[in-house]
Amino acid sequence: MGWYILLGFLSAYGALSVLWASLGWLLPGLRGCAVVYMGTPGEGMRRRWRWLRGLGLVNCPFLAVTKEQTEDMEVCGREELIARLTREAERLGGTGT
Repeated sequence: MGWYILLGFLSAYGALSVLWASLGWLLPGLRGCAVVYMGTPGEGMRRRWRWLRGLGLVNCPFLAVTKEQTEDMEVCGREELIARLTREAERLGGTGT
């Protein structure tokens, strides 16, 4: 009896996964986003960010607001961050709220 329940659950999960994969293009995509990190990113943060980008789970820029140059991440100051966010809000047609 337990095997039938497990088999039914796995079948339903598989059917849902196939439906999600085949109809996922109907979902709206992101118009614009960025991850803003206030502070100096350590090596652990860099590794996690590279891992998530490698898996394809994130596809947005990582902005580190610091003076230290890092690889795979955009570094900017506070004034530059405010100017960039203002430009993006104007490009997207508002603040998104």
